[in-house]
Amino acid sequence: VQAADADMDNLMFSITSGNTGDVFDINRTTGAITTAGALDFENNPYTLAVKVSDGKLSGTANITINVEPPAADFTVSSTNTTINIDGSANVYTVDVETTLTNWTITSSDGLIIPKSEIQKMGDSRFQMAVAAYYSGGGSSSRPIELTLSGTGGNLVITVNQTKSTMRVRVDSSVVDLLGGPFVVLSDGTSVTLFYFARPSATYSDEVAITGINYTVGDTSHDFTVSVSPSESIRLRNMNPQVGNDIFFHLTPPSGSASDYAIITLTSTTDTSKKTNLVILLNPPSDS
Repeated sequence: VQAADADMDNLMFSITSGNTGDVFDINRTTGAITTAGALDFENNPYTLAVKVSDGKLSGTANITINVEPPAADFTVSSTNTTINIDGSANVYTVDVETTLTNWTITSSDGLIIPKSEIQKMGDSRFQMAVAAYYSGGGSSSRPIELTLSGTGGNLVITVNQTKSTMRVRVDSSVVDLLGGPFVVLSDGTSVTLFYFARPSATYSDEVAITGINYTVGDTSHDFTVSVSPSESIRLRNMNPQVGNDIFFHLTPPSGSASDYAIITLTSTTDTSKKTNLVILLNPPSDS
């Protein structure tokens, strides 16, 4: 649109192509482009066709956006095969220095399930979600062995998780509210990691986690809640927390890759005490 001829007060912007997975939004009046979903770092760069019109005149331009993945939490190699993590449920990104083409990952421990909790993010990067490790007895840490196999060779990684004194116990009614599937882990009474899969039409439903009891050692703590990443989960706008209940909405993952959301509980009496609920968002299915 030529500035001399266009009605500059009535310009409208839109993305007409290239927005794979609808991961970008554009402000219709200012043209500002922002992210709206999880970026596919294998689909780099993105080339967006942006149209601007004043209702009479219009023009289109291609905008190239280069996206770089955030730094990994850990880097492993044939000489650096141990990952040390704490006892909280969490999601970690791992870089592998040796490229393994056509590679797979297997786990020695059911607390990391390859079909959902391990996600390959390229030829040298993967993401893993780990459940919390809490127990009244047993050893102070536990090893979780991952085997990476591909045409470039095999690499065995040990994920060493130390025990946590913090745990989250949830009323059994969470089973009915979530509708499954989910995984109950830790000491048998703690829901510290679960995954959620529903048809795409029901992702707009509000989900409640009820009867939360957050304890440090044997002491129960009042808590506040926060969430991340913001594009995967949103708390009820006006009142996300009522006593020991949390209310939130999930955002369906785009494409075929799973995504995740983390709800963090922070003690109101000691803000250094935090623990997580990790929710794995599987690809939506209407079946």
